[in-house]
Amino acid sequence: MIPSTKPELITVISKKIFRLQSRGFLLELQHTLSGLPKGSVLQSVESGLCWSVEARILFDHIKDQQKIGKGESLIHMISKFTSEEDQHKSAQELLAQESQGIYQYLLKAIDHQAVPLPGEMLRSVQQK
Repeated sequence: MIPSTKPELITVISKKIFRLQSRGFLLELQHTLSGLPKGSVLQSVESGLCWSVEARILFDHIKDQQKIGKGESLIHMISKFTSEEDQHKSAQELLAQESQGIYQYLLKAIDHQAVPLPGEMLRSVQQK
């Protein structure tokens, strides 16, 4: 019997997607892969549009606690908080998301300007 080569689906979680001028956009993806290395290509199951993984986002206030996948390129985000309580709440929320396989990434569209929609299913069609 030949083992299944069906790719694992990756779910777009973000309700808000942040565009970074000429760099791509930040969003949350949910998956159980061992990482999404830079250059991995994700394709929408619905539309067929593709995006390239540019980097995984790490947050400075929890960077030592975040999981880092195999081969992932990293960008560190500096976060400012008005209180220690806000910083602690943010840390708890981000780590709770990671425990559910939700991670933040910088993606770039390939030959289009669209962003994936919340709930859209993607599959990895090329990994570096």
